[in-house]
Amino acid sequence: MVNQYPTDIKKGLGRLTPEVLNNVFEAVTWIEENKRDLESVIGNMQKHDSQLLFFLAKITGSWAYSSTLNQWVYDWTAQSIGNYTDTTDYEYAVTDTLGLESDASTRALNVMEIVNTDELVGPGIDTTTNYPSGFSVKPVCDGAIVMMFWNKMGSGVPVFCVENAHQGSC
Repeated sequence: MVNQYPTDIKKGLGRLTPEVLNNVFEAVTWIEENKRDLESVIGNMQKHDSQLLFFLAKITGSWAYSSTLNQWVYDWTAQSIGNYTDTTDYEYAVTDTLGLESDASTRALNVMEIVNTDELVGPGIDTTTNYPSGFSVKPVCDGAIVMMFWNKMGSGVPVFCVENAHQGSC
């Protein structure tokens, strides 16, 4: 797209200095060049303008916030299903979406872990009876794709619901 706005303004008008005017024209040009992508993002946001946003997310890390309760917080990146071309073998790829990812304030919680203690692991595994010696509860693994729910009301913490893995040797 050819830039239709002046790019080298030499004289301003009051507070509209040449630098301000050049920045405004540069921003308008960028918006026009990216209009289709911006409209798509805005459309998706409007579709999900409820109190609950849901999307696919890839778990990218976890940190125990309680060593005795088998509970973790999780980093993530938003994903989308792309390249769904083979309807016979149902092969598809998941890819990062718009660079949306967690930061220190948007780490996710696994609601399945809310009931976890050192003796009970959701959805009802008693680790004190009939639990193999040498086994332990693990966080959801990095790379797992989960359905993430982001409640925009209340705490605004993204959540998902997946059973924890158990690992060890007998």
